[in-house]
Amino acid sequence: MADERGWDLWAGTVDTCLPGSRQSARELFTDGLVMVGEVVSPGCEREDREKKPVIFAGGRVPIMILIDPQCDPAQVTVFSEPENGHYTKNTQVDMGKPLHVPEPVDFELDTAIFLERPR
Repeated sequence: MADERGWDLWAGTVDTCLPGSRQSARELFTDGLVMVGEVVSPGCEREDREKKPVIFAGGRVPIMILIDPQCDPAQVTVFSEPENGHYTKNTQVDMGKPLHVPEPVDFELDTAIFLERPR
């Protein structure tokens, strides 16, 4: 799907910056992003759940997916329609359930891919 739409994909850790701020090899300006994903980390729950959506909405990133294995039950939230520094819509499901990611991405995400697999 990304190839069909001419999108580049980055896996791993990158830093996002508002246009006009600093930039290095690991940083991307928010105005060029279609979607970002964030995994809630132990000890960073408040920052990941509350601050990151505001940062990405302020940068007008159309879609943010928040993967939260720290809550019980584990959940996945898709935030969309940024306006005035906040996302105006969000949809949350228990991890393992399907989640529709709206335009401009528009696909059904199988959140079971985020469940831990036995080793």
